[in-house]
Amino acid sequence: MENSERNIADTKICIPVCDKVISIDSGCEYTLPDYQPEAKRILYVTANPAQPAKYISASEAEFSGNIDYIIYYVGTDGEIYSFSIISEYEFDAPIDTAYSDISDVNIMAHTDLSIENATARLIGPRKVSVKSKLKACVKGYYVATAHSLHTNKELGSSIEKLTETVSVVSPTHAVSDPIEFSEEIIPEHENLRIIGANGSVFVTDSICHNNKMDIKCEVYLTLLVTDAENTGKINTIQRRIPMNTEMEFEGISPECKCSVYGTINDIIINMLDGKIICDTSVAFIANMQKTEMLKYVKDMYSTQNSCDVTYKKYPTICGGYATNGNFSMNERILKESISYPQDTTIIDIFGVATVDGIETNKNKAVINGQVKYTLLLESDGEYTTNEIILPIRYEFENDISDLTNAHAKVSVINCKARQDAESISIDAELAVCSWAEVCNEITVASDISLGEELSKNKGELVIYYLRLEDSLWSVAKKFGVSRNVLEAKNNNTENIDYIII
Repeated sequence: MENSERNIADTKICIPVCDKVISIDSGCEYTLPDYQPEAKRILYVTANPAQPAKYISASEAEFSGNIDYIIYYVGTDGEIYSFSIISEYEFDAPIDTAYSDISDVNIMAHTDLSIENATARLIGPRKVSVKSKLKACVKGYYVATAHSLHTNKELGSSIEKLTETVSVVSPTHAVSDPIEFSEEIIPEHENLRIIGANGSVFVTDSICHNNKMDIKCEVYLTLLVTDAENTGKINTIQRRIPMNTEMEFEGISPECKCSVYGTINDIIINMLDGKIICDTSVAFIANMQKTEMLKYVKDMYSTQNSCDVTYKKYPTICGGYATNGNFSMNERILKESISYPQDTTIIDIFGVATVDGIETNKNKAVINGQVKYTLLLESDGEYTTNEIILPIRYEFENDISDLTNAHAKVSVINCKARQDAESISIDAELAVCSWAEVCNEITVASDISLGEELSKNKGELVIYYLRLEDSLWSVAKKFGVSRNVLEAKNNNTENIDYIII
C-alpha cells in the first residue's frame, strides 16, 4: 500500500506551456560546380527538413536545422540532371512562464516539421536560388510531480487535507538516431546514369514495451535513371525494402498509445561493377501517450488556527489519441480540366501532402488536406512538368468530441500515373500519423498560512442542519474540526437532515 501511494504521488504531470504553429521562410543561392552541366531550365524541386537541434530555456524554445533540396533541371544539352542544396532554418517559440514557480520542474519541447512549398529559379546558367516555406508545430510542457505543486514546508498534524485522484496523460516525443542500410540493385542495362533518387517510409506496425518500441516498416526507393547508350530513354527503378527496428527511450510501457512516422535523411547512389548501390539513412519520429492516475491536494484547513489557503489552477492533459493509418487514392482527371499538354509521355510522378485541419464528426475524426502531384513529362525529347492538386479526406474512429489540440502527418508513400486519350489516372498509397490531446484544469491547494488560534468552547453541542451543497468535508472545514472526528460522531451520514458537531 505504501509503494502504491508513493508511486501515485510521484506521477508525472505535464502542464502545456506552448502550442504554436510557426511558418518559417528558408532559402539560399547556389553556384553549380564546374563538373555539373549548365542549367537551361528548372523542372522541379523536392525538399526534406531534417529534425532540428533544440535549446530550451525558461522563456523560450529555440530550434535550428537544415533543409535538403534536390533540384531537377534540363541542361543546355537537353538532358535531365539534378544536384543537392542544403539551406539552414531557425526559429523560436515562447514558453508560458505563468507556472515558473513550480519546484523541481523540467521543460520539454518538440516540433513536427513539414514543407508547405518549395521553389527554385535560375538566376544564371550556373546560379540557382531556392526558397521554401516550413511549417513547425511546436509543443511545450512543464513536467512535474504532484509533490511539486504543493508547499514543501512542514504543515503539522492540525492540517486536514482533501485529496483527489484524476486520470492524466503524459505525452512523450522521441526521435531515433539515424539508421543506415545499403541496398544493391542490378539494372537491366549497364552504364546507366543516375539522375536522382527519392524515398519514403511506410510504418506498418509499432508496439510499445518497457522503455523501447518495436517498429515494422517498408522503405520505398525510386531512382530516376537514363540509359542513353542503349535506348536513350529515362526510366524509374523502384524498390520496396522491409525493415524491422527498435527505438529505446525511458518512460514508455506496453499500455502506451503511440503513432510513428519515418523520414529519409539521405540517399547516396553509386555505380560499382555494374551494380547500383543505394546507401540510405532513415529516422523515426514517435508520439506517445501514457495514462496514469494523479493524486493531489484539492483543499485543506487547520483545526487549531484560522487560515488562508492559496489555490492555483493548472492545465492538464486528461485524454487523447495517437494512431497510425493508411488509405488509397484512385483518381481520374480529365486532361482538358488541367490544361494537360498533348502528345506527352509520363516519365515519373511524386506527391507531397499537406494537412489543412482535423475535425470531429460524431464518433470519427476527419483529416482534411490536399496532395500536390508533380508529373515529369517528355515530348519529342523535350521535358516539362505538370502539377495536379487533389483534395484528401481521411476518417478514423474517435470517441473524443472535445479535442483541444490535434495534429497529423500525411505522407505519399507510393504513387503511379497512367494516361489515355482523355484522362490521367493517379493511384497512390498514403500513410497517416495522427495524435491529439484533450486538456482539462485542476485546482490545487498549493499552500496554507496559519493565523490566530481558534477559540472553542469545550462541552458545547452544535447541531448543524444540512443544505444541498454541504458535504462532510465542507461542514468539518466550516467549524474547524477534524473530518474523522465528525464522521465518528455521526455514524450514518447518509439520508440525514443534520450533523452533530
